Amino acid sequence: MGMEYHSLTSKQKGGVGEALLTAHMTHSTDIIVEWVREDLVANLDADLGEISVEHDHRVETYYINQRGTHMSWTPDCLLTAYTSRAYGPLRSSGDIRVDYPIEVKTGEYAELERNQREVMQLLATESNIVPVLATVDLDPLPSTYGVEFDRIAPPTGGTS
Repeated sequence: MGMEYHSLTSKQKGGVGEALLTAHMTHSTDIIVEWVREDLVANLDADLGEISVEHDHRVETYYINQRGTHMSWTPDCLLTAYTSRAYGPLRSSGDIRVDYPIEVKTGEYAELERNQREVMQLLATESNIVPVLATVDLDPLPSTYGVEFDRIAPPTGGTS
């Protein structure tokens, strides 16, 4: 019996894109870690000192209640960046912590769902949370793939 070939569904393509960025393989996570470090340096107006980035494997759901509407979003992965002015394993009171919850979308036409976008925009109003959309392009596979990271901006017109 020979090899059988099947078309990929949209969900399967999304799973492949997510696996490329969030699988527990060093290179995949390094792509995100490098971007987080560059983003932190570019967007924080502070003497950062040493930056460490941790990949949290226990991703939790964010719950938002805005004007009586309950919304939630569970990111595909979460990285937490710390700046360290202390020496050794202890954190100091001058350290900065920024959470980077990341939603991975795969393909040219993949978009955030309405609740995902709204929750991410509201989270972006917090000074220590930077929601990120990571778009993965699988077209160059099997030898390469593309990835683009975009910060999600707070909603326009306020959040009240």
